[in-house]
Amino acid sequence: MSIHKKSDGVFEVRWREGGRNKSLRVHGAYELARKIERKKMSVRDENRHLDIKREVNFRMSALIGRYWTHYGVKKRSASREKSVLDGIRSELGQSFVREVDGDAVGSWYENLTAVRNLSPGTAVRHFNVMHHMMEKASTIWSKDTGIDRNPADQVEVRRPDDQRDRYLSEEELRRLKQALDEKMYRKGTGTINKTFYRLRLIVLIAVTTGMRAMEIFGLRWLDVMYDEGCWLYGQS
Repeated sequence: MSIHKKSDGVFEVRWREGGRNKSLRVHGAYELARKIERKKMSVRDENRHLDIKREVNFRMSALIGRYWTHYGVKKRSASREKSVLDGIRSELGQSFVREVDGDAVGSWYENLTAVRNLSPGTAVRHFNVMHHMMEKASTIWSKDTGIDRNPADQVEVRRPDDQRDRYLSEEELRRLKQALDEKMYRKGTGTINKTFYRLRLIVLIAVTTGMRAMEIFGLRWLDVMYDEGCWLYGQS
């Protein structure tokens, strides 16, 4: 902020606001210029120039397309991901992202089971895609979307109970492994039966890790860390 005398009775008040240099000519006494200077300083310091926000008209259909390009198409379950995104597009695609609040996401989530008759577990998987997409919209893409908070955080998700009432006993596990070992070789030979060898590996992974079939079938050798004794499924 500064005041510059241009001529008798004419002063120029200069200040910086919103990243730009601004100025105003004042006709009158120096004290009047000082009052105007203090007023401009007050407005600047209180950030009142930020109260008028730019309306961001970024539609959900554009967000879905961007999310698919950056994330969805790269996932192992890309075909399922595309189906989920198509469902979101059909219901919310024409809305602006800034209009999709917690109530809108909640209504969409409720319709997954009430209207589309999806199982609770499948509905949760659809919601996870929505949550991840809106998280990106409210963080790395916030300048384009106009939102800075994830509206999906306001939705209470009913996650199904994945626990089973009964587990295999130690004796049952021992007999299962024995049966798998016996089937690993072709009868009467030392040749490996590749079909049962793969089945044995799949079953042992399932009973020792609790992984779902889709997760097991998606494993690659580079996911295996022998020295650490663990899998790194989904870390790529």
